[in-house]
Parts: sequence; C-alpha cells; structure tokens
Amino acid sequence: PQPQAEPECKTPTSLEPCGNNVTVFYYDAESRRCLVSGFGGCEHPNSYRTEEECERTCGAFRGLDVCGARLDPGPCRASIPKIYWDDISGSCQPYAYGGCNGGPNRFSSVEECESVCGGTGPGT
Repeated sequence: PQPQAEPECKTPTSLEPCGNNVTVFYYDAESRRCLVSGFGGCEHPNSYRTEEECERTCGAFRGLDVCGARLDPGPCRASIPKIYWDDISGSCQPYAYGGCNGGPNRFSSVEECESVCGGTGPGT
C-alpha cells in the first residue's frame, strides 16, 4: 500500500490569479493526478515547480525509491528532454522521455535530480 498522502496534497488550490508568469503543478485529489495550474504560479502548499516533484510528493511516485528505479522513458514518442539518476555513474544524466507513463526516475533538471538523489550532473 502507498504511504499516507501529505496534508498539502489534500489542500484545495487557490482560484486567485496572482500574475506570476510561471508554470506550476498541483495535485488534484479528485482525479488523483498532478495538473498544470492556470493561476500564474501562486505560492500555495499544494503547488510544485515540476510535475515530477508533485508526483513524488502526492501522486504516483509517492513512497517509491525514485533514484533506485530503472530508467523507463515510457511508450510514447514525444522525446521530451528530462534527467534521470544513473546508479552506475553516480550522477544525473539526460534522456528523452516519451511523454506518457514511464518510470519514477525522472526529473526536470539536474538540480532537481541532485537535490533528491545526490551526486553530480553530467560531465562533472
């Protein structure tokens, strides 16, 4: 069984536009999915900078060893640049995410990967 969701995952998102021109994600408890917020990146307990951060905190990746998971780009063919933790090199490496499904070892930036898994970025 998955661990209990964090309290912020159940917090409704604010419907107040705040004018920040930033994309953020929030967890929708009803659909059990991380979705893009349409309200300009307002700071809120249930707001995340990346879809992956939202999934690790509230969604499908909650409670999983994301750094120890094998690389799985998913079955789709979108070729979205992402980062994964490579246990062999002990570093964060680039790969092409297919855009759907795929494994939890997926990050939007080297910095995000390093903050979760440690290690160093490509070529360092």
